[in-house]
Amino acid sequence: MDLHDVIKQIRTTPTRFGQFVLGAAEYARAERETIAVPRAFVFPGREVPAANTQDTGLAQRVREYWSVVVALDNSPDHRGEASANEVKAVRAELFRALLNWVGPGAIKGFEYEGANIQEINRARTWWQFDFAAEIQVTERDGFSEVPDGEFLTLNGKHFARLPGAYLEDGLSVTIDEDENLILMPDPGKILIAEDLDTVREF
Repeated sequence: MDLHDVIKQIRTTPTRFGQFVLGAAEYARAERETIAVPRAFVFPGREVPAANTQDTGLAQRVREYWSVVVALDNSPDHRGEASANEVKAVRAELFRALLNWVGPGAIKGFEYEGANIQEINRARTWWQFDFAAEIQVTERDGFSEVPDGEFLTLNGKHFARLPGAYLEDGLSVTIDEDENLILMPDPGKILIAEDLDTVREF
């Protein structure tokens, strides 16, 4: 999942931040400069992988952590009571934007991991809200001995990859009398490739 995906999800959900949901670079500038508030800043955090569940392949769930740091106006109440009350409303808005959302590439939606105050002064209150989601990595994401567009024969059985597409091991590959490449991924379904960049389904 990309930072852009998380930022877009919050921006497209009605919150007090509107389009002022930004990334780490803008946060660094906001720490040095006076900014208009409220604003939110999204950060990717650590990744925690689970054990591989396959003996000969690869299947790992990875827990991705994300933080949303928000800057709230503290100037009307220097004691911070008003902004402290606002935090609950902000949390509810972030919940609506992120909780249970399954982002691109994720296999499990966002969960809440807690919050803490980052800083409070006469002008601003900064809070951090933490979330986590899960992705899965498999052998498709890793190294392959068969580059895209090349073929490999093992024990008399053919295996192949097409450019831009992943084909499962065990795909049967033959050549017909017109020298078309015949791919048979499962019974009853035949793919004919006239070349490595063109696939027609029959």
